[in-house]
Amino acid sequence: MSEYSQVQLYVECAEMQFKQIRDRFIQCLSEYGFEENYLQTHFGTIEWELSDNFFMYTGCNAKRISLFKENKSVSVWPALIGLTPHVFTELKKNVVELALFFKTEHIIDDYKSAHLKKEWQPLIWNTICLFYKYFSDTAIYFTDEATDSKPWEALIENQAPDYYWLFDAAIIPNQSEGYHLDPTQSVFTHKIS
Repeated sequence: MSEYSQVQLYVECAEMQFKQIRDRFIQCLSEYGFEENYLQTHFGTIEWELSDNFFMYTGCNAKRISLFKENKSVSVWPALIGLTPHVFTELKKNVVELALFFKTEHIIDDYKSAHLKKEWQPLIWNTICLFYKYFSDTAIYFTDEATDSKPWEALIENQAPDYYWLFDAAIIPNQSEGYHLDPTQSVFTHKIS
């Protein structure tokens, strides 16, 4: 698979809450433009089911599709992955990662600078905002393959504060645990009331 970038978030999830979180994810993806049949095939029947190594892989094998968004053909694929304290000992509870992946080569100027193409910036920001509409109680990040999950891992592992800011864009609710620290000088921030 070529390099990817993604909008991603992490939600604490007791087993009994799983279907509610899964269904909100399906609603979010439906509003994004995924067809009902695709969503039901790849996510509609997922149950909280752990493999022998305590990962929940169900929901990370969705096929990449092309959608027409904001006058662009967008190659995307969603994922839903369960994480447990058995695997990540820093976790206090089960966590579900929800993500929407983009092919990086389509959205950046070049790999050297890794700058997001100007014409893709509104689409990525609107995607983050759509995820926030459905999951407003958690931080939502836009990261690339190199920084995949790094801000979240920094929080749960109490890493150096600089690691908290390893993302290209994000919405971080004021009540998010760990984000009481000020960002580094190189991070642009804007508070939303």
